[in-house]
Amino acid sequence: MAENRWIVPAAGGLLFLIGLALVSAHLQMRKRTQHKPELDDAARAHLTARFRRRLQTSGLIAVLGVLIGVGDQLPILRRNPGLFGVYWLAVLLLTFWVMLLGVADYLATRTHGSVALARLRRKQEELEREVAEIKRRGSNGRDTHG
Repeated sequence: MAENRWIVPAAGGLLFLIGLALVSAHLQMRKRTQHKPELDDAARAHLTARFRRRLQTSGLIAVLGVLIGVGDQLPILRRNPGLFGVYWLAVLLLTFWVMLLGVADYLATRTHGSVALARLRRKQEELEREVAEIKRRGSNGRDTHG
């Protein structure tokens, strides 16, 4: 078993690097999107909340990578079963929190997308009614009395 002692720290290190890469990607995306003039207040609020959720999730993934990699190597945890249990329970609770954040992000993004799509459909119907009215009047929309 001693020859495989590097597997858990390596997996933890990989998880840490993935978390850091995700944090970096979210920060770059935030810089590109936060000042776009075409965003309305609802879209801006959604992006801000999504950024916070995703940044927290990515940061916690990096923290979990460290906790997993280090926790397997700490001699004090091997000697103290109570501390061992508390440590890994905390790791599991953090993992559960990351999963909840992921589900919340999915639901919020899905809801925001549905609302935006409904808004677009209403606008499309409004424009189609206007086109139908213009066709019914036999007009091209220009004022011919000028």
